[in-house]
Amino acid sequence: MKRGPWRWLAVAVLVGSGAAALPTPGMAAETVKVTLQDAIRMALAVSPEVREKLQGVEAARGKLDQAASAYYPQAEIMGIFGPSQRARANDDCLTGANGVAGFGGRACTGIQTSDRRTSSPPNGIFGLATINLVQPVYTFGKLSSYKEAATQGVAVEEGRVAEKKADIVLKVKELYYGHLLALESRGLLGDLKEQIDKALEKVQKSLEAESPTADQVDLFKLRTFSSELEKHQSEAEKGVELSRDALATYLGLGPNQQVALDRDTLDIEVRQAAGADVQIAEALRLRPEMAQVRAGVGATRALVDAERSNYFPHFFVALVGAWSGATNRSFIENPFVNDTFSQRGAGLIGGFKLNVDFGITGGKVRTAQAEHMKIVETKNYAERFIPLQVRKARAEMEEARKSIEATREGYLNARKWMVAAVANFDLGIGEAKDVADALSSFARLRADNFRATYNYNLSLANLDRATGRDLEQ
Repeated sequence: MKRGPWRWLAVAVLVGSGAAALPTPGMAAETVKVTLQDAIRMALAVSPEVREKLQGVEAARGKLDQAASAYYPQAEIMGIFGPSQRARANDDCLTGANGVAGFGGRACTGIQTSDRRTSSPPNGIFGLATINLVQPVYTFGKLSSYKEAATQGVAVEEGRVAEKKADIVLKVKELYYGHLLALESRGLLGDLKEQIDKALEKVQKSLEAESPTADQVDLFKLRTFSSELEKHQSEAEKGVELSRDALATYLGLGPNQQVALDRDTLDIEVRQAAGADVQIAEALRLRPEMAQVRAGVGATRALVDAERSNYFPHFFVALVGAWSGATNRSFIENPFVNDTFSQRGAGLIGGFKLNVDFGITGGKVRTAQAEHMKIVETKNYAERFIPLQVRKARAEMEEARKSIEATREGYLNARKWMVAAVANFDLGIGEAKDVADALSSFARLRADNFRATYNYNLSLANLDRATGRDLEQ
C-alpha cells in the first residue's frame, strides 16, 4: 500500500513534465493551426540562423565573382595635378638642323630657362594621366585554381545552410511531438482524476449512509491522491503551455498568435524504412556535412595548385599610355628629350612577372597542403562515423518499437484491472488499496507507452537527419 501510491505519483511527475521549458511570451488571441510540414516550412522561412548562413553563401559568391573577373583585363587609370616650372628649349633642341634634333651648324644646348638660371619658381600647373590595361595570358593555372576554389567555397557555404536547416527540421519535430506528448499527459491525468473523484464520491456517500463497508481511512487516502493529482495536473497544464509557446517561437509567431496542431493524439509515424546498407549509402551521399567536406577538399586542393603556380612566371600583355601637359611648357617632339610635364604616347607591350622570394612561396605551399590534409581527414572521419550514427538511430527506433508493443499490452491489461477494481470498490467488495494500485499501474504503463511512441517518432526523425533525407522530405 505504501509503494503503490508513490510509484503512481512518480509516474505522474514524469508524464506532467514531458515538454521543453521556454519563457511564455504572453496571452495569444489568434490561433494558427499547423501540420508538421507546415511547422517545418514556417520555421525555415523565419529562422535568423538560416538567414545568417545564407549571408555566408552571398559572401562566397562575391569571392567567386572576383575570381572569375581575374580572367578579364584589369585597368589602372591615374591622374596627377601640381605646379610646374617654366622652361623652353632652343630651336636646335626642338627640331635640330637638317631636320635632326641636336645636329647641324649649332650644337643643342638643351632646355633653357627664361632667365638662364638652372631653375625658376613654379608659375604654372601641369596634369598627368596614365593608363595601364593588363590582360593575363598564361599563369600556369593560378586563375583557374582560384576560380575552382571559389566555386567549391560556394558549395561549402550552401552545405552549411543545408546543415542548419536540417538541425531546425529536427528541432521542430522534437517540439511538435513534445507538445503532443504534453497533451496526452494532460489527458491521462484528467482521466485519472475523474476516476478518483468517482471513488471519493462513493466513499463519502457510504460514510454518510453509515455503510459497514465504508472506511474513513479510504477517504483520507483518496483525498491525498486527489490533491497530489491536482498538483501534477497543474504541472501538466504548464507543460502544455510551455511546449506550445516554444513551438510558436520557432515558427516566428507574434505575441498575439497561438499555435495549434492539426491533431491532439500522439500516434506512431508509419513509414517504410530501407535497409541499413541503403540508408548508409544515402547518408554518405545526401548529408550536408558530406557535401561540405567534399567541396572543402576540392577548394583546398585548388588553393594548393594556386600557390604552386607562383613558382612559375605569369605572362601578360598590356596597353600602357601617358598624357601630360603644363600651362608653361611646350611639347617637345625630340625622341631623345623626355619632359615629364609634357608628353604623349601609348603602346602595346608583352611581358612576364616572376616573384623570387627565397622560400616564402614554399612556405605558403606547405601551409595550403596542411589545410588540404585537415579537410581530407575531416572527410575520413565523417565517412567512418556517419554510418555509426545511422546504425544508432536504427537501433533506437527498433528499441522504441519493441517498447511500444510491450507497454501497449501492459496498459490494456492494467486498464481492465483498473475498471474491475473500481467496479468492486463501487459494489463495496473492494478496497481503496486495489483502486490505487490499479491506477498506479495503468498510469505508469500508459505513460511508458506515450514515452515509447514519442521516442519512436523522434528516433525516426533522427534517422532522417542521419541519412540526410529530412530536407528531401
